Amino acid sequence: MPMEARRPPWIGVPMPEHPSDRAPGPMYGGPFLTVHLDHRDTTRSVLAVDGALDIATAPLLVSTMSKVTAAGRKHLTVETGGLTFCDVAGARGLLASQQHLAAHGLTMDLANVPRALRRTLALTGLLTAFHLLPD
Repeated sequence: MPMEARRPPWIGVPMPEHPSDRAPGPMYGGPFLTVHLDHRDTTRSVLAVDGALDIATAPLLVSTMSKVTAAGRKHLTVETGGLTFCDVAGARGLLASQQHLAAHGLTMDLANVPRALRRTLALTGLLTAFHLLPD
């Protein structure tokens, strides 16, 4: 008896709208990650990161680093207390950001590192690659 070809049940079902499809234009980020860059003085900047840092949002973090280097600052503190999630791609984004800054003569610290980020950095062997400020 020949097997009848069946269509998978998800074929023809419309895809729901993704929240990032409606992300506002003028802000950095979208509903999953927002970054706020504050140039504190002539030598240092603070980058506050809120939300999920993952494969979809890490490029936003990396692209923001060009704004820091273009501003002529020498030090960046990344305020990570608002991070709710970080995967391996997010950790690599932080590392790529640090390497980009170092290539331009800047230093970078991580402040208020949440447990989820600390765990991801430890599991990937990147915990010692960053200077973590005490809580």
